Amino acid sequence: MNIVARPIAAALLATFTALSAAACAPGGDDGAHATSALEARGDTLQTELDRIVETTQKELGVPGVRADVIVGDRLRYTARAGLGDFVAKTPIGEHDHVRIGSVTKTFTVTTLLRMADAGVVSLDDHVSRWVPGVPNGEAITLRMLANMTSGLGSYTFSPTFQKPFFADPQRAWQPWDLVAIGAGETRAGCPSTKGAGCFAPGTGFFYSNTNTVVLALALEAAGKRPYADLVRDYVFVPYGLHETSIPKGTELPKPFVRGVSTQGRDDGAPPYEATFSSPSWAFGVGDVVSTPADLARWARALGTGERLSAKAKAERFTKLTMPPNTPERAYAMGIGYENGFWGHTGELPGYNTSIQYRPDIDAVVVVTTNRDAIEVPGKDKPVDPATVAAQKIVSALNREYPLPK
Repeated sequence: MNIVARPIAAALLATFTALSAAACAPGGDDGAHATSALEARGDTLQTELDRIVETTQKELGVPGVRADVIVGDRLRYTARAGLGDFVAKTPIGEHDHVRIGSVTKTFTVTTLLRMADAGVVSLDDHVSRWVPGVPNGEAITLRMLANMTSGLGSYTFSPTFQKPFFADPQRAWQPWDLVAIGAGETRAGCPSTKGAGCFAPGTGFFYSNTNTVVLALALEAAGKRPYADLVRDYVFVPYGLHETSIPKGTELPKPFVRGVSTQGRDDGAPPYEATFSSPSWAFGVGDVVSTPADLARWARALGTGERLSAKAKAERFTKLTMPPNTPERAYAMGIGYENGFWGHTGELPGYNTSIQYRPDIDAVVVVTTNRDAIEVPGKDKPVDPATVAAQKIVSALNREYPLPK
């Protein structure tokens, strides 16, 4: 049976490698030849992108897959397969709304950094200042919440959460209910993850959704406004993300992509429509809705540190060093890094999303699907369709544009 809580590795970035900077821009008198070569190579990439998206959609049984690859302001490739709306029989469109899951964390943490730049909060503020009753709250800072080093267990692993979640997907959860479950998990020594996640604040890394719920509540307390209003005013509006929002209830803005899932069902059970499952269980964690167009715009803004002070940028892109993080693959502040790309993946019942950006060549990769983790025979863990497609896309890019040594 699938569960909403994913292993640590799934929370980090999918395997992404890069394009070569030299391949992206013609120069000198050879500009026309370079442009022609780029166009020819682009045709090859488009063909490969089409094949990857179609294969992923068919082999994994995903209703719909969409991939967008953008390099600078000259090269753009898009591929679609299957249906985004299996009622209207339409593919995933550029302006169709999807639930982006944990990509939401990039918005929550950007709100934190922007509020810190404005002097409303400090990354060194202790959680106890803003959110009472959190275990070790007097030692945990907002920074630790943002980079997953707080030592708080994740509520999503707990049976206390999972049983009612699967019993009633329409349930309206309150943020404090989620914090209480996470706090109970922490005080008990993180039994649902066999102790993983419980450590002294700042001494380890564990991808816990409790962190981001507490962070969103802290921002509300400091900003004296609802979390959704803060994210809108600090991120959505100034970054020009007009198709990105945190809807109330279970409805989605139109047009929207319909998603399917098997989470909570026995192995082998057919997928059910999860489009209108309540996202309230993912307050600050996974409740944002966006479109492929806005996600492409956001991937670039996120990966460049746009609108952040130099100090905030340094905080955002400081890679963690404690295991399982490595120089090649690490989490930072509400963002992950792998092989030159910065970004995040996200999953909610019915949806799987990946956004990535490589600054040195101005390359964006966005993959959206309307199916979350899939049980595949022979695999010991569920497979994320957006991640599968992204990995294949990157392999194709590497063949065309080898990484500089």
